[in-house]
Amino acid sequence: MSFAITVSNVSKRYRLGEINRGQLLADLHRWWMRRKVSRLDNRNGQVETEPKEEGDFWALRNVSFDIEQGKTIGLIGSNGAGKSTLLKIVSRITAPTRGFVRICGRVGSLLEVGTGFHPELTGRDNVFLNGAILGMSRAEVKGKFDDIVEFSDLKEFIDTPVKRYSSGMHMRLAFAVSAFLEPEVLILDEVLAVGDMAFKTKCYKRLEQLISRGHTILFVAHDAGVITKFCHSAIWLDRGSMKAYGPAETIADDYRKAMAPVEGDPTRPMYQHGGTGEFVVTSIDLFDQHGGFAKSFACGERCFIRLNCERRFERTMKITSTAAKLVFYDEYGRRVCALSSVHGEPLPALGYQTGIVCEFPKLPLLPGVYRINYQLDVNTVCVDAQVAARSLDVLEGNYYGTASLPSRAATPLCVDCSWRIDSQANNSLEAAHREQHAPKFV
Repeated sequence: MSFAITVSNVSKRYRLGEINRGQLLADLHRWWMRRKVSRLDNRNGQVETEPKEEGDFWALRNVSFDIEQGKTIGLIGSNGAGKSTLLKIVSRITAPTRGFVRICGRVGSLLEVGTGFHPELTGRDNVFLNGAILGMSRAEVKGKFDDIVEFSDLKEFIDTPVKRYSSGMHMRLAFAVSAFLEPEVLILDEVLAVGDMAFKTKCYKRLEQLISRGHTILFVAHDAGVITKFCHSAIWLDRGSMKAYGPAETIADDYRKAMAPVEGDPTRPMYQHGGTGEFVVTSIDLFDQHGGFAKSFACGERCFIRLNCERRFERTMKITSTAAKLVFYDEYGRRVCALSSVHGEPLPALGYQTGIVCEFPKLPLLPGVYRINYQLDVNTVCVDAQVAARSLDVLEGNYYGTASLPSRAATPLCVDCSWRIDSQANNSLEAAHREQHAPKFV
Protein backbone atom coordinates (compact mmCIF):
# COMPACT_ATOMS: atom_id res chain seq x y z
CA MET A 1 0.00 0.00 0.00
CA SER A 2 1.47 3.36 -1.05
CA PHE A 3 0.71 6.56 0.79
CA ALA A 4 0.53 9.96 -0.88
CA ILE A 5 0.66 11.82 2.46
CA THR A 6 2.12 10.66 5.77
CA VAL A 7 1.71 12.88 8.84
CA SER A 8 3.55 11.61 11.92
CA ASN A 9 3.16 13.11 15.42
CA VAL A 10 2.87 16.67 14.08
CA SER A 11 2.61 19.44 16.66
CA LYS A 12 2.74 23.19 16.15
CA ARG A 13 3.46 25.73 18.88
CA TYR A 14 3.06 29.49 18.67
CA ARG A 15 4.14 32.18 21.11
CA LEU A 16 1.34 34.55 22.11
CA GLY A 17 1.80 38.26 22.74
CA GLU A 18 5.54 38.33 22.24
CA ILE A 19 7.88 39.41 19.45
CA ASN A 20 11.47 38.15 19.60
CA ARG A 21 13.65 41.27 19.66
CA GLY A 22 16.90 39.30 19.71
CA GLN A 23 17.89 40.34 23.24
CA LEU A 24 20.73 38.14 24.47
CA LEU A 25 19.75 38.44 28.15
CA ALA A 26 16.18 37.26 27.48
CA ASP A 27 17.41 34.33 25.37
CA LEU A 28 19.86 33.26 28.12
CA HIS A 29 17.09 33.50 30.71
CA ARG A 30 14.81 31.21 28.65
CA TRP A 31 17.65 28.73 28.12
CA TRP A 32 18.35 28.60 31.87
CA MET A 33 14.66 28.11 32.74
CA ARG A 34 14.38 25.23 30.25
CA ARG A 35 17.35 23.45 31.82
CA LYS A 36 15.96 24.06 35.31
CA VAL A 37 12.51 22.66 34.43
CA SER A 38 14.05 19.71 32.56
CA ARG A 39 16.25 18.76 35.54
CA LEU A 40 13.27 18.99 37.93
CA ASP A 41 11.19 16.73 35.70
CA ASN A 42 13.99 14.16 35.39
CA ARG A 43 14.42 14.17 39.17
CA ASN A 44 10.69 13.32 39.53
CA GLY A 45 10.92 10.54 36.97
CA GLN A 46 9.15 12.56 34.23
CA VAL A 47 10.53 13.37 30.81
CA GLU A 48 9.50 16.70 29.28
CA THR A 49 11.30 17.33 26.00
CA GLU A 50 9.49 20.61 25.37
CA PRO A 51 8.82 22.38 28.70
CA LYS A 52 5.84 24.68 28.53
CA GLU A 53 6.56 28.37 28.80
CA GLU A 54 4.19 31.15 29.64
CA GLY A 55 2.48 32.33 26.45
CA ASP A 56 2.74 28.99 24.58
CA PHE A 57 -0.19 28.04 22.34
CA TRP A 58 -0.28 24.61 20.75
CA ALA A 59 -2.31 24.85 17.54
CA LEU A 60 -1.72 21.14 16.88
CA ARG A 61 -0.77 18.28 19.19
CA ASN A 62 0.49 14.87 18.05
CA VAL A 63 -1.56 14.57 14.86
CA SER A 64 -0.82 11.40 12.86
CA PHE A 65 -2.52 9.87 9.83
CA ASP A 66 -1.79 8.36 6.40
CA ILE A 67 -3.61 9.05 3.14
CA GLU A 68 -3.53 6.47 0.37
CA GLN A 69 -2.88 7.60 -3.17
CA GLY A 70 -6.08 8.48 -5.03
CA LYS A 71 -8.15 9.06 -1.90
CA THR A 72 -10.05 12.20 -0.92
CA ILE A 73 -9.90 13.19 2.74
CA GLY A 74 -11.95 15.93 4.40
CA LEU A 75 -10.92 17.92 7.46
CA ILE A 76 -13.77 18.97 9.73
CA GLY A 77 -13.91 20.75 13.06
CA SER A 78 -14.99 23.98 14.70
CA ASN A 79 -13.18 27.29 14.29
CA GLY A 80 -9.75 27.23 15.92
CA ALA A 81 -9.47 23.44 15.78
CA GLY A 82 -6.20 23.61 13.80
CA LYS A 83 -7.43 22.70 10.31
CA SER A 84 -5.77 25.56 8.42
CA THR A 85 -2.56 25.16 10.44
CA LEU A 86 -2.41 21.49 9.47
CA LEU A 87 -2.90 22.32 5.79
CA LYS A 88 -0.09 24.90 5.92
CA ILE A 89 2.25 22.32 7.43
CA VAL A 90 1.31 19.68 4.84
CA SER A 91 1.79 22.31 2.10
CA ARG A 92 5.24 23.13 3.59
CA ILE A 93 4.31 26.76 4.06
CA THR A 94 5.21 26.49 7.72
CA ALA A 95 7.29 23.92 9.61
CA PRO A 96 6.01 21.77 12.47
CA THR A 97 7.42 22.22 15.97
CA ARG A 98 7.54 18.44 16.28
CA GLY A 99 6.96 15.53 13.94
CA PHE A 100 7.29 15.33 10.19
CA VAL A 101 5.25 15.21 6.96
CA ARG A 102 6.14 13.08 3.94
CA ILE A 103 4.47 13.67 0.56
CA CYS A 104 4.78 11.64 -2.62
CA GLY A 105 4.15 13.63 -5.80
CA ARG A 106 3.69 17.22 -6.89
CA VAL A 107 1.64 19.33 -4.50
CA GLY A 108 -0.77 22.11 -5.42
CA SER A 109 -2.38 24.07 -2.63
CA LEU A 110 -5.05 26.75 -2.41
CA LEU A 111 -5.25 27.90 1.19
CA GLU A 112 -6.25 31.56 1.07
CA VAL A 113 -7.62 33.88 -1.58
CA GLY A 114 -4.72 35.02 -3.77
CA THR A 115 -2.16 32.65 -2.25
CA GLY A 116 0.79 32.14 -4.60
CA PHE A 117 -0.04 35.10 -6.85
CA HIS A 118 2.32 38.03 -7.42
CA PRO A 119 0.13 41.15 -7.24
CA GLU A 120 2.15 43.11 -9.83
CA LEU A 121 1.97 40.37 -12.46
CA THR A 122 -0.99 39.80 -14.75
CA GLY A 123 -3.29 36.82 -14.49
CA ARG A 124 -1.56 35.28 -17.52
CA ASP A 125 1.90 35.65 -15.96
CA ASN A 126 0.70 34.16 -12.67
CA VAL A 127 -0.69 31.09 -14.42
CA PHE A 128 2.72 30.35 -15.95
CA LEU A 129 4.48 31.21 -12.67
CA ASN A 130 2.36 28.72 -10.75
CA GLY A 131 3.02 26.08 -13.40
CA ALA A 132 6.76 26.63 -13.04
CA ILE A 133 6.49 26.29 -9.26
CA LEU A 134 4.80 22.91 -9.78
CA GLY A 135 7.70 21.85 -12.01
CA MET A 136 5.79 22.04 -15.30
CA SER A 137 7.30 23.19 -18.56
CA ARG A 138 5.99 26.26 -20.36
CA ALA A 139 4.60 24.02 -23.11
CA GLU A 140 2.62 21.96 -20.56
CA VAL A 141 1.09 25.07 -19.02
CA LYS A 142 0.33 26.52 -22.43
CA GLY A 143 -1.61 23.37 -23.34
CA LYS A 144 -3.93 23.92 -20.38
CA PHE A 145 -4.03 27.73 -20.46
CA ASP A 146 -7.24 28.06 -22.50
CA ASP A 147 -9.11 25.65 -20.19
CA ILE A 148 -7.97 27.64 -17.14
CA VAL A 149 -9.15 30.95 -18.59
CA GLU A 150 -12.48 29.51 -19.74
CA PHE A 151 -13.14 27.91 -16.37
CA SER A 152 -12.36 31.11 -14.44
CA ASP A 153 -14.48 33.34 -16.74
CA LEU A 154 -11.68 35.95 -16.70
CA LYS A 155 -10.84 36.16 -20.39
CA GLU A 156 -11.17 39.95 -20.57
CA PHE A 157 -9.15 40.43 -17.37
CA ILE A 158 -6.40 37.84 -17.91
CA ASP A 159 -3.84 40.53 -18.90
CA THR A 160 -4.73 42.79 -15.96
CA PRO A 161 -2.47 42.81 -12.86
CA VAL A 162 -4.06 40.62 -10.20
CA LYS A 163 -3.72 43.40 -7.62
CA ARG A 164 -6.80 44.88 -9.31
CA TYR A 165 -8.81 41.65 -9.01
CA SER A 166 -11.64 41.31 -6.54
CA SER A 167 -11.53 38.50 -3.99
CA GLY A 168 -13.93 36.47 -6.12
CA MET A 169 -11.76 36.92 -9.23
CA HIS A 170 -8.68 35.91 -7.22
CA MET A 171 -10.37 32.76 -6.05
CA ARG A 172 -11.73 31.78 -9.46
CA LEU A 173 -8.35 32.04 -11.11
CA ALA A 174 -6.54 30.36 -8.21
CA PHE A 175 -8.92 27.39 -8.19
CA ALA A 176 -8.74 27.06 -11.98
CA VAL A 177 -4.93 27.01 -11.84
CA SER A 178 -4.89 24.43 -9.02
CA ALA A 179 -7.50 22.21 -10.64
CA PHE A 180 -6.33 22.25 -14.26
CA LEU A 181 -2.56 22.02 -13.74
CA GLU A 182 -3.49 18.75 -12.00
CA PRO A 183 -0.86 18.12 -9.31
CA GLU A 184 -0.77 14.60 -7.88
CA VAL A 185 -1.75 16.00 -4.46
CA LEU A 186 -4.25 18.86 -4.20
CA ILE A 187 -4.74 20.69 -0.88
CA LEU A 188 -7.71 23.03 -0.50
CA ASP A 189 -8.86 25.20 2.38
CA GLU A 190 -12.50 26.36 2.48
CA VAL A 191 -11.98 29.06 -0.13
CA LEU A 192 -15.06 28.17 -2.21
CA ALA A 193 -17.19 30.20 0.20
CA VAL A 194 -16.07 33.29 -1.73
CA GLY A 195 -17.62 32.22 -5.01
CA ASP A 196 -21.20 32.48 -6.20
CA MET A 197 -23.46 29.48 -6.57
CA ALA A 198 -22.83 28.96 -10.30
CA PHE A 199 -19.06 28.90 -9.80
CA LYS A 200 -19.33 26.58 -6.77
CA THR A 201 -21.23 24.12 -8.94
CA LYS A 202 -18.43 24.23 -11.53
CA CYS A 203 -15.84 23.67 -8.80
CA TYR A 204 -17.66 20.67 -7.38
CA LYS A 205 -17.97 19.11 -10.83
CA ARG A 206 -14.24 19.64 -11.38
CA LEU A 207 -13.51 18.03 -8.01
CA GLU A 208 -15.54 14.99 -9.08
CA GLN A 209 -13.43 14.75 -12.25
CA LEU A 210 -10.17 14.94 -10.30
CA ILE A 211 -11.40 12.29 -7.84
CA SER A 212 -12.38 9.96 -10.69
CA ARG A 213 -8.88 10.39 -12.22
CA GLY A 214 -7.22 9.23 -9.03
CA HIS A 215 -5.82 12.49 -7.64
CA THR A 216 -5.19 12.68 -3.90
CA ILE A 217 -7.19 15.54 -2.36
CA LEU A 218 -7.09 16.94 1.17
CA PHE A 219 -9.48 19.76 1.91
CA VAL A 220 -11.28 21.62 4.69
CA ALA A 221 -15.04 22.08 4.74
CA HIS A 222 -17.37 23.21 7.51
CA ASP A 223 -20.31 21.77 5.56
CA ALA A 224 -20.65 18.11 6.54
CA GLY A 225 -22.67 17.51 3.38
CA VAL A 226 -19.67 18.32 1.19
CA ILE A 227 -17.54 15.93 3.26
CA THR A 228 -19.96 13.02 2.79
CA LYS A 229 -20.47 13.74 -0.91
CA PHE A 230 -16.82 13.95 -2.01
CA CYS A 231 -14.65 12.25 0.62
CA HIS A 232 -13.72 8.63 1.20
CA SER A 233 -12.62 9.40 4.78
CA ALA A 234 -12.68 12.35 7.17
CA ILE A 235 -10.56 13.68 10.02
CA TRP A 236 -12.20 15.45 12.94
CA LEU A 237 -9.92 17.97 14.65
CA ASP A 238 -10.82 19.37 18.06
CA ARG A 239 -8.63 21.97 19.82
CA GLY A 240 -5.54 20.92 17.92
CA SER A 241 -5.92 17.17 18.49
CA MET A 242 -7.29 14.51 16.18
CA LYS A 243 -10.57 13.38 17.75
CA ALA A 244 -11.57 10.85 15.11
CA TYR A 245 -10.47 9.48 11.73
CA GLY A 246 -12.64 7.12 9.72
CA PRO A 247 -15.31 6.80 7.00
CA ALA A 248 -16.59 10.21 5.90
CA GLU A 249 -20.27 9.53 6.59
CA THR A 250 -19.58 8.19 10.10
CA ILE A 251 -17.31 11.09 11.10
CA ALA A 252 -19.67 13.71 9.63
CA ASP A 253 -22.66 12.22 11.45
CA ASP A 254 -20.78 12.10 14.78
CA TYR A 255 -19.66 15.70 14.28
CA ARG A 256 -23.19 16.90 13.53
CA LYS A 257 -24.54 15.18 16.62
CA ALA A 258 -21.85 16.75 18.78
CA MET A 259 -22.51 20.22 17.34
CA ALA A 260 -26.33 20.04 17.37
CA PRO A 261 -28.01 22.31 19.97
CA VAL A 262 -30.13 20.65 22.65
CA GLU A 263 -33.69 21.86 22.92
CA GLY A 264 -35.78 22.08 26.06
CA ASP A 265 -34.47 20.40 29.17
CA PRO A 266 -30.67 20.08 28.90
CA THR A 267 -30.72 17.02 31.18
CA ARG A 268 -32.96 15.09 28.80
CA PRO A 269 -31.18 12.81 26.31
CA MET A 270 -31.43 14.42 22.92
CA TYR A 271 -31.85 11.23 20.86
CA GLN A 272 -34.37 9.36 23.00
CA HIS A 273 -37.40 7.59 21.56
CA GLY A 274 -40.97 8.26 22.62
CA GLY A 275 -44.37 6.62 22.08
CA THR A 276 -45.92 3.30 23.01
CA GLY A 277 -43.34 1.27 21.09
CA GLU A 278 -45.79 -0.98 19.24
CA PHE A 279 -44.18 0.19 16.00
CA VAL A 280 -40.67 1.68 15.74
CA VAL A 281 -38.77 3.41 12.94
CA THR A 282 -35.62 1.30 12.63
CA SER A 283 -33.85 3.60 10.13
CA ILE A 284 -34.34 6.52 7.77
CA ASP A 285 -33.09 6.21 4.18
CA LEU A 286 -32.48 8.89 1.56
CA PHE A 287 -33.03 8.18 -2.14
CA ASP A 288 -32.23 10.31 -5.18
CA GLN A 289 -34.49 10.81 -8.18
CA HIS A 290 -33.27 7.54 -9.75
CA GLY A 291 -34.09 5.49 -6.67
CA GLY A 292 -30.47 5.05 -5.55
CA PHE A 293 -29.25 5.55 -2.01
CA ALA A 294 -28.07 9.12 -1.41
CA LYS A 295 -25.93 10.78 1.25
CA SER A 296 -27.13 14.30 0.49
CA PHE A 297 -29.52 16.22 -1.75
CA ALA A 298 -29.29 19.39 -3.80
CA CYS A 299 -31.76 22.22 -3.40
CA GLY A 300 -34.49 21.76 -6.01
CA GLU A 301 -33.68 18.08 -6.56
CA ARG A 302 -36.38 15.43 -6.74
CA CYS A 303 -35.77 13.10 -3.79
CA PHE A 304 -37.34 10.68 -1.33
CA ILE A 305 -37.12 10.10 2.44
CA ARG A 306 -38.20 6.66 3.65
CA LEU A 307 -39.07 5.69 7.22
CA ASN A 308 -38.44 1.97 7.69
CA CYS A 309 -41.04 0.77 10.23
CA GLU A 310 -41.18 -2.48 12.14
CA ARG A 311 -43.87 -3.92 14.42
CA ARG A 312 -42.46 -4.95 17.80
CA PHE A 313 -45.55 -6.38 19.47
CA GLU A 314 -49.19 -6.89 18.50
CA ARG A 315 -52.34 -5.69 20.16
CA THR A 316 -55.85 -6.91 19.59
CA MET A 317 -57.06 -3.53 18.35
CA LYS A 318 -57.64 -3.06 14.65
CA ILE A 319 -55.47 -0.47 12.89
CA THR A 320 -57.78 2.13 11.35
CA SER A 321 -55.39 4.98 10.61
CA THR A 322 -51.69 5.66 10.16
CA ALA A 323 -49.97 9.05 10.08
CA ALA A 324 -46.34 10.15 9.79
CA LYS A 325 -44.82 13.54 10.53
CA LEU A 326 -41.40 15.01 9.69
CA VAL A 327 -40.04 18.21 11.23
CA PHE A 328 -36.86 19.87 9.94
CA TYR A 329 -34.53 22.01 12.09
CA ASP A 330 -31.47 23.92 10.92
CA GLU A 331 -28.04 23.76 12.59
CA TYR A 332 -29.04 26.58 14.95
CA GLY A 333 -32.00 24.64 16.33
CA ARG A 334 -34.63 26.70 14.51
CA ARG A 335 -37.68 24.94 13.11
CA VAL A 336 -37.74 25.29 9.33
CA CYS A 337 -40.82 23.32 8.31
CA ALA A 338 -43.14 20.49 9.39
CA LEU A 339 -44.77 17.95 7.06
CA SER A 340 -47.60 15.54 7.91
CA SER A 341 -49.24 12.76 5.92
CA VAL A 342 -52.67 13.71 7.28
CA HIS A 343 -52.82 16.54 4.73
CA GLY A 344 -52.58 14.10 1.80
CA GLU A 345 -53.97 10.73 0.82
CA PRO A 346 -54.61 8.48 3.87
CA LEU A 347 -51.86 5.94 4.50
CA PRO A 348 -52.80 2.25 4.53
CA ALA A 349 -52.46 0.15 7.68
CA LEU A 350 -48.92 -0.73 8.68
CA GLY A 351 -47.67 -4.29 8.24
CA TYR A 352 -44.95 -6.01 10.22
CA GLN A 353 -42.30 -4.32 8.08
CA THR A 354 -43.36 -1.25 6.16
CA GLY A 355 -41.64 1.66 4.48
CA ILE A 356 -43.32 5.08 4.58
CA VAL A 357 -42.01 7.31 1.80
CA CYS A 358 -42.18 11.10 1.63
CA GLU A 359 -41.49 12.41 -1.88
CA PHE A 360 -40.20 15.90 -2.71
CA PRO A 361 -40.76 16.81 -6.39
CA LYS A 362 -38.39 19.77 -5.75
CA LEU A 363 -36.63 19.88 -2.39
CA PRO A 364 -37.37 23.40 -1.05
CA LEU A 365 -34.65 23.48 1.65
CA LEU A 366 -31.83 25.94 1.11
CA PRO A 367 -28.20 24.70 1.29
CA GLY A 368 -27.19 23.78 4.83
CA VAL A 369 -27.30 21.04 7.44
CA TYR A 370 -30.67 19.99 8.87
CA ARG A 371 -31.79 17.44 11.43
CA ILE A 372 -35.02 15.50 11.12
CA ASN A 373 -37.48 14.75 13.90
CA TYR A 374 -40.21 12.22 13.18
CA GLN A 375 -43.44 11.02 14.75
CA LEU A 376 -45.44 7.93 13.85
CA ASP A 377 -49.09 7.67 14.90
CA VAL A 378 -51.37 4.62 14.75
CA ASN A 379 -55.06 5.15 15.50
CA THR A 380 -54.17 8.75 16.42
CA VAL A 381 -51.84 7.47 19.19
CA CYS A 382 -48.09 8.14 19.02
CA VAL A 383 -46.28 4.79 18.75
CA ASP A 384 -42.78 6.14 18.01
CA ALA A 385 -41.08 9.54 17.92
CA GLN A 386 -37.49 10.68 17.97
CA VAL A 387 -35.64 13.99 18.12
CA ALA A 388 -32.71 14.46 15.73
CA ALA A 389 -33.26 10.99 14.27
CA ARG A 390 -31.26 11.77 11.14
CA SER A 391 -29.27 14.62 9.68
CA LEU A 392 -29.79 15.88 6.15
CA ASP A 393 -27.17 17.71 4.11
CA VAL A 394 -28.53 20.00 1.40
CA LEU A 395 -26.06 21.21 -1.21
CA GLU A 396 -26.14 24.06 -3.69
CA GLY A 397 -28.79 23.52 -6.35
CA ASN A 398 -30.76 25.25 -9.06
CA TYR A 399 -34.30 25.36 -7.66
CA TYR A 400 -35.50 28.24 -9.83
CA GLY A 401 -33.46 27.36 -12.92
CA THR A 402 -31.66 30.71 -12.77
CA ALA A 403 -28.49 29.68 -10.85
CA SER A 404 -29.66 31.94 -8.03
CA LEU A 405 -31.01 31.17 -4.57
CA PRO A 406 -32.32 33.48 -1.83
CA SER A 407 -30.33 34.05 1.34
CA ARG A 408 -31.14 31.84 4.33
CA ALA A 409 -31.24 35.02 6.38
CA ALA A 410 -34.20 36.20 4.28
CA THR A 411 -36.21 32.97 4.05
CA PRO A 412 -35.83 29.36 5.26
CA LEU A 413 -37.40 27.80 2.15
CA CYS A 414 -37.70 28.13 -1.59
CA VAL A 415 -41.28 28.63 -2.80
CA ASP A 416 -42.42 27.67 -6.29
CA CYS A 417 -43.99 30.75 -7.85
CA SER A 418 -43.81 32.84 -11.01
CA TRP A 419 -43.76 36.54 -11.77
CA ARG A 420 -45.04 38.51 -14.75
CA ILE A 421 -46.15 41.92 -15.87
CA ASP A 422 -49.90 42.19 -16.41
CA SER A 423 -49.89 44.50 -19.42
CA GLN A 424 -53.68 44.34 -19.78
CA ALA A 425 -54.16 45.65 -16.25
CA ASN A 426 -51.63 48.40 -16.94
CA ASN A 427 -53.46 49.43 -20.11
CA SER A 428 -56.76 49.58 -18.20
CA LEU A 429 -55.16 51.73 -15.49
CA GLU A 430 -53.63 54.04 -18.09
CA ALA A 431 -56.99 54.39 -19.84
CA ALA A 432 -58.73 55.18 -16.55
CA HIS A 433 -56.02 57.70 -15.72
CA ARG A 434 -56.37 59.44 -19.08
CA GLU A 435 -60.15 59.59 -18.74
CA GLN A 436 -59.90 61.02 -15.23
CA HIS A 437 -57.44 63.76 -16.22
CA ALA A 438 -58.80 64.51 -19.69
CA PRO A 439 -59.95 68.13 -20.18
CA LYS A 440 -63.71 68.62 -19.91
CA PHE A 441 -65.47 70.74 -22.54
CA VAL A 442 -68.94 72.11 -21.93
